[in-house]
Amino acid sequence: MNDTAWVKSIDSVELKGSALLKGKWARMVDLSSPQARGLIFIVGEIEPGMATGWHEHPEDEVFLVLSGHGVVRWRLEDQQYEAAVEPGSAFFKRGGIAHEMEASTDAPLFGIGVKV
Repeated sequence: MNDTAWVKSIDSVELKGSALLKGKWARMVDLSSPQARGLIFIVGEIEPGMATGWHEHPEDEVFLVLSGHGVVRWRLEDQQYEAAVEPGSAFFKRGGIAHEMEASTDAPLFGIGVKV
């Protein structure tokens, strides 16, 4: 297998802790570099009652919830917003917007994200 084309199952990805976010994460694709933004495809899991913590990054992002329930929060100027998420919910935000996600049930919040 090479990095030009491949097929992988998200079930085979080892999720690990991150120094920047709470939860377990893996980047399946990372075409970014210090010189240029590029496609980043992530898989993530947040344990029940845990939040990622507030963070921001320069990339636009969409996160699709595959299982579990939770809340996503984001800040725009001086206002904070909040919305419930569940399987099938997609959260989109532009780069540079502070945000966090929290698993709010007795099951982990699991999903996939794409940053560009």
